[in-house]
Amino acid sequence: MANETEEKKSLESKFENFFSKTKYIWISLLCIVVVALAVIVTVLAVSSSQKNKAANFLEDEIFNYEKAVSSMDQDSVANAESKLIENLETYVASKGKNKNTIRVYMTLASKYMEKEDWQKSLDNWQTAAACDKKSYLAGIAEFNSGVCYEQLGDLEKALACYEKAAGNKNFHLVPHALFSQARVLEALSNTEKAVEVYTKIVDTYADDEWANLAKSRIIYLNSDK
Repeated sequence: MANETEEKKSLESKFENFFSKTKYIWISLLCIVVVALAVIVTVLAVSSSQKNKAANFLEDEIFNYEKAVSSMDQDSVANAESKLIENLETYVASKGKNKNTIRVYMTLASKYMEKEDWQKSLDNWQTAAACDKKSYLAGIAEFNSGVCYEQLGDLEKALACYEKAAGNKNFHLVPHALFSQARVLEALSNTEKAVEVYTKIVDTYADDEWANLAKSRIIYLNSDK
């Protein structure tokens, strides 16, 4: 009995320490992906002239921002960031919400996420997700919407976003989305459903790093029964 209690405490401690130490890693993981996509978007072959214009616009804005950042002048960096956000918002206001502007909305969302302006970040992630609901970009947008909802304290909506991300067949980080879904279910005291989702990760994505964490959570939650 004593050994079981010690094992339970150990697992819980490891779980809490993991998320404490990697708080901003898991929050910003997909944000980094978005920025990388924005930088390389112009090297991709596109058939539409509108897509070319959007890609060229985004490339120019990112280039100007990175040029300012490389100067290592903090005032210049702050001003460049403000200018970038202003220009992106002006652009989408004139071009609307569509497949051609999705990456612009995502770049805006990622910048607001870096600033920890969760509501503005959420608004842009949700707009991006609505621009092209079936693309892998929509999966990224829904996942990050879930992160924002968590930061804003709305776990039910966060759960819904993680479910959408996990259900996007074109999304490349489904195990991560499923784990976040299960984690929120735990926070909502729905441990039975959480175990089901953790089990799905283990059974379907056995070689993924999230499967190992899922196994630990299953052991911990089952030890309470």
